[in-house]
Amino acid sequence: TCVHELFEQQARLTPQAIALIQDAQRLSYAQLNARANRLAHRLIERGVQPGDRVAVRLARSIELVCAQLAVIKAGAAYVPIDPQLPAARQAWIADDSGACLMLTDAIGDEEIPQLTVEDREAEDHDGNPALRVSSGATAYIMYTSGSTGTPVPHRKTWGALARCMRTAVAHLGLADGRAFTLVGTVPAQHMYGLEVTVLLALQGGLAFSNRQPFYPAD
Repeated sequence: TCVHELFEQQARLTPQAIALIQDAQRLSYAQLNARANRLAHRLIERGVQPGDRVAVRLARSIELVCAQLAVIKAGAAYVPIDPQLPAARQAWIADDSGACLMLTDAIGDEEIPQLTVEDREAEDHDGNPALRVSSGATAYIMYTSGSTGTPVPHRKTWGALARCMRTAVAHLGLADGRAFTLVGTVPAQHMYGLEVTVLLALQGGLAFSNRQPFYPAD
């Protein structure tokens, strides 16, 4: 079972439970799932196929989580790009990763095809795409600063991510419906993808903060 399928199961079980909180904005599991599905169908309509890579250039936000879910629902691997990086570095990562498209909040000058993440509630395509991927397929590719100054790609497969999920559940005791606060982690760091996928799949609501350490919210 892939992470997005676990999330979809949770959305069916607790559709009205709060999944995301950012300032005054809140999304339930049902709302988040429908929103991610609409974006996933737009990706598929743009030609994204299982096994493709999709770059995601967004700041920490509800839109970023929707984009992550949409990419994996479309069967692709997501490649997070920190929007604060220099433009040349962003373009290098998109090219090196082999991304076929970039999700962003504003179309830039890059040559790669781009798609904005604005939600289109009027669209009817909010059902689960129901695409399957193998456990050996790449889930995401994240770049860290290399010792030579060249970003180094780190790949994680769905199987490896599932093992991380089991470890997190055992170590942190996540499967109790608690809300957690995400803090201090930029979009292109490994733990950010893990926090999002693990907590949402196990009904751990997420709140965003930039000032305090990571801890379960009271």
